[in-house]
Amino acid sequence: MKRLSIQCATALLAFAFPGGPLNSQTCQRVALGPALTWISQLQWVDERKQVAVVDPHAGILALYGLDGKQTKPKPDLNISRRPTGLTKAPGGYLLKLAGSRVLKLDEQFRSQGGEFDLREVSNGPNGAIGSLYDWTVAGDYLVAYGSIRDSADAPTFRLAFFRAPLSNPSDIEILKDFEAGEEQYVATNSLFTSIGSDAYFVLMDPKNPALMQVSSSGKLSRLSAFPRSLAERWSLDSTKMTGPSTDAELYDDLATQTMPFGLLSHGDRLYLLGREPNGKEGATKWTLYRVDPARDILEGQVALPTVSSHISIATSPDNFLVFERGRVGQDGGQNIASMILINSSVLSSRGPNPSLLRCGATTIRR
Repeated sequence: MKRLSIQCATALLAFAFPGGPLNSQTCQRVALGPALTWISQLQWVDERKQVAVVDPHAGILALYGLDGKQTKPKPDLNISRRPTGLTKAPGGYLLKLAGSRVLKLDEQFRSQGGEFDLREVSNGPNGAIGSLYDWTVAGDYLVAYGSIRDSADAPTFRLAFFRAPLSNPSDIEILKDFEAGEEQYVATNSLFTSIGSDAYFVLMDPKNPALMQVSSSGKLSRLSAFPRSLAERWSLDSTKMTGPSTDAELYDDLATQTMPFGLLSHGDRLYLLGREPNGKEGATKWTLYRVDPARDILEGQVALPTVSSHISIATSPDNFLVFERGRVGQDGGQNIASMILINSSVLSSRGPNPSLLRCGATTIRR
């Protein structure tokens, strides 16, 4: 397993954008106040009309409005460790903390029952959940890529794609063991998402990448829809991955790669984020590929209006929120000072007329 966060259809239509040239009503860049230093996970909180941001580098869980202003959850969550991940779950949210600690939150971000240790509550005849490297919740199931220990206290473990019901975490189902010789890069952006009770993830093996579906019954299927441009082998030097001190070099290496870099959902569609160098030092061309998983077809693609070195995206009912992330510094942090709001109707409309998004005249960060 690579520590680094990185982890076809016959016809390809360009997205159509109604109403002529885009303006501030459809695409707008907003300054963040204050700026962030890292993003491990984004989650739209519809009850608050804000996006929740997990910044483990600063050790915070923050909420940002569409105006870019930050607030903190109220009341104070009093968490014991720094937050590392967040996702929607039945009745609220799951907040992942460092190690194997998890906190359930209700829809107003209030603690439900305090923290629990996932390794302990999942300990059973099939082992115990050790680390979660990437994950989502689909229906009542946690679906993840991570380690399964032989028991809660055992030092031995195996890597696997698995799922476990939140109502009974010890009932672990192995979806796919991680085989010798395989690779699975784990991206700063999650490569797991869900639509209803089905989960989806990107198999990030550079020799054979694919979109995978986990049905509500637990069946694992490989979708045929995948962009040809992202299916070509990419190459990252795993020998350089020695810890946080090498992050700056590793992420600069990422900027030279053409590869998948995130998976999200909106409505009944999947959106696969792809990256490729755009010819300028540290700059990146970002493309969203829209997939209809029910018909297993690639419907279209659109280039996003940013050349930032790295980006992260959240979706709300009305907007795609694109956080522009700068280059990774020697301290392992980034300058994340702006986000782009793109009206979701722009990216979900269909038709044969190509168009390129353009946003306001704010400097694009690299």
